[in-house]
Amino acid sequence: MDIHQFFLGNAFDAHTYFGAHVTEQGVVFRTLAPNAAAVDLIWGGGDWEPIPMQRIHDGGVYELTVPEAVAGQMYKYRITPQNPDGDIIDHCDPYGFGMELRPNNASIIRDLSSYTFHDKKWLGMTPRGSSAAPATTTCRSRSTSTRCIWVRGEPIRTTPTAGTPMRRSPRSWWTTSKRQAITISSSCP
Repeated sequence: MDIHQFFLGNAFDAHTYFGAHVTEQGVVFRTLAPNAAAVDLIWGGGDWEPIPMQRIHDGGVYELTVPEAVAGQMYKYRITPQNPDGDIIDHCDPYGFGMELRPNNASIIRDLSSYTFHDKKWLGMTPRGSSAAPATTTCRSRSTSTRCIWVRGEPIRTTPTAGTPMRRSPRSWWTTSKRQAITISSSCP
């Protein structure tokens, strides 16, 4: 992952860098805490005693390699804020690959190199035999914005009727003042 592109909002593979990653040297933990004075790792294999993480980037990226950590163990990040009046927080890993069930909130180390995906049935439902279909894509036409939504492997295109004012609903779906203002066509590009 390109850290500069991450801070610009252009990196879409942050999960390959942040989180807990099992390597031959142990488990590498990385997290982003830009407003932290310090970040410690606390984990089940270390009796939940804090281990200081090193700040490796001015943007607040912290890293620690723990040779004795293994998949299946639980961990959290203990974040000490820069504000002296702030509370120290034990936080789960936002990029974690495994989590405890509520009400508990520890992350769980997972070794994804041995994981087998079980989505062949889902991939078989994609249109025209393609290996994957995007959940949503936005297309552009001459004067209107068209949204193409894939539902159960079938494309649905929604286009606003000309002259109908549109507003954004709280759930981020396009809505109109008149129910018939949306036309649906199954011919998506």
